[in-house]
Amino acid sequence: MKTYIYLIATTFIFTTACKSVEKLVDQGRYDEAIVLSTKKLAGKKNKKTKHIKALEKAFDKLNAQNLDYISLLRAKGSGENWEEIYNYASHIRLTQERVRPFMPLVSKDGYVGDFDFINVNPLLDEAGSKMSAFLYRDGSAKLTKAKTTQNKLLAQKAHRQFERIGRYYDTYKDVNTLMEESLDLGRFYILLKMDESIKNYIGINHFIPLDVNTKWIAYYDDHQEGVSFDAVSSLYIENIDISPEREVINNFIEQKEIESWVNARDASGNILKDTLGENIKVREIEKVQARIQEIIRTKDAIITGRAETVDYETGALIKQDIFNHEIHFTSDACTLNGDERALSENVRKRVNFNLLPFPQDYEMVEEGSYKMHDNFISHIRRLDLFRYFEKVITPN
Repeated sequence: MKTYIYLIATTFIFTTACKSVEKLVDQGRYDEAIVLSTKKLAGKKNKKTKHIKALEKAFDKLNAQNLDYISLLRAKGSGENWEEIYNYASHIRLTQERVRPFMPLVSKDGYVGDFDFINVNPLLDEAGSKMSAFLYRDGSAKLTKAKTTQNKLLAQKAHRQFERIGRYYDTYKDVNTLMEESLDLGRFYILLKMDESIKNYIGINHFIPLDVNTKWIAYYDDHQEGVSFDAVSSLYIENIDISPEREVINNFIEQKEIESWVNARDASGNILKDTLGENIKVREIEKVQARIQEIIRTKDAIITGRAETVDYETGALIKQDIFNHEIHFTSDACTLNGDERALSENVRKRVNFNLLPFPQDYEMVEEGSYKMHDNFISHIRRLDLFRYFEKVITPN
């Protein structure tokens, strides 16, 4: 039999200035009191009597409380209660395992802590056994009814009951076989259809990513022998609008004043000197210009697609999405005639740039088709088939 420790998820903030073990015990916060007590006792050679007594009290109170809950649940006699009994027994064991490493506990005054450890293993065995028997009976009944009514949601509930047995046993009767049966019966099968033009553009016939299938939903891109489909998800291209090729040629001039400092010269061309013998500099402005021819090519496409999922039997719409994709092509380049120093940075980086040819129509549609395919996969990933079929199938 598997054994599990039932962990109580509690956040403890230890601020001893405003919290004491005694106060926690008085407030009935026994788990916190035990954690704080063991924290105070850990690694201490001279243990205080009051800390040991506080731990004793919290330990006894918590175990007594859990045993009382177990007695009440036993008295109710419900099969489902064995899980709670198992949880409370696990809580007792968790508490004892937290305290056991400190044994024996002796204070610096000679006080010896008295802790009554309970063997909860027989209780855990009993609770696990009876809870597993309950889950097995309940799951089997649900599976039998699911087979009769072909109720997938009921088969899923049966599978979950069988799964819960795994908390108590690695193997139990024929649970593994029943889990497979309930999984097969409870799984939704979805047929995927894609506009043939999209398939042709993206060059694939099998377009389902490996991770799109889930435990309860299986997708196929073709009819399968022996598979009864529950829904059909389809992708269509609704409209393709491609603009004409546009080429614009702009001619313009760019000018710039270039400033420099040069040696001053006399009428004979000799460099002038100041009184210290240094060359005299004068500011010189040079005007430069360049003639630019700019060629801009553009072409655009808008592709509209529709993804929809319908009930395979009734044709009822489950979900629909509309996708619009804009594909833009732009290429531009500049040629220079003149002084390159006159160019702005924007023009400079486009001089002698290779002008790209216009894309073919099919290339733009191909790009849009890939995007449509990605949208389609997103559509089926977001399907809430369980909510839809909960309305269609009445769980029993």
